[in-house]
Amino acid sequence: MSIMLIHKTQEFMMAKPLYSHEEIIAAGESLDKEAGGNPVEPWEVFRALGARGKFDRVRDIWENHVASRSSTPSVREQELPAEVDAAITRALEAVGAAIRQQFIEHASGLVVDHVHQMRLAQKQHAEDIGKLEAQLVFWRDKALASEESEDVASAKPEPKTRRRSPRKPKQTTSTATGKKPEVDEEPTARQTQDTDTDQPKLL
Repeated sequence: MSIMLIHKTQEFMMAKPLYSHEEIIAAGESLDKEAGGNPVEPWEVFRALGARGKFDRVRDIWENHVASRSSTPSVREQELPAEVDAAITRALEAVGAAIRQQFIEHASGLVVDHVHQMRLAQKQHAEDIGKLEAQLVFWRDKALASEESEDVASAKPEPKTRRRSPRKPKQTTSTATGKKPEVDEEPTARQTQDTDTDQPKLL
């Protein structure tokens, strides 16, 4: 019994694979064309083969094929003829000169535009300064005029007030009696001498 089992195991191990190396690669190439340049995975190749056999074998064969296909063969360098090389050199020099000329013209245009903008900015700045100076002169003159008017008002003398003289009492006459108003008269010196008997007479 054991001998028969060992024999069948050897037959299974030595059995022919379901798909050959070429069939696996052909299936992968077919999928690669349908994918339009997208990479084809090993499991897609295994599924295209009906998912039969060993997946590890399909994977190894397909990955080795992709690696060998991606390696580009070395290209042997060839020297160009002297005439072609000279023509290419002249063309490159002409293109370089044209590019340099365009760059110079563009840079010159930028410089001219920058100078123009700077002049406009300076002109605007000068106008703004002139307006500010005019406003400063206006307010300074106005302040000076206000100070002068205040000085004139403070230096002007105040008007003097006239004093009223006291009114004299009016002398009233009695028209009914026809008498003159009594006037207090001071006695003369002679009257005082006559009346004063006690005072000694001067010799």
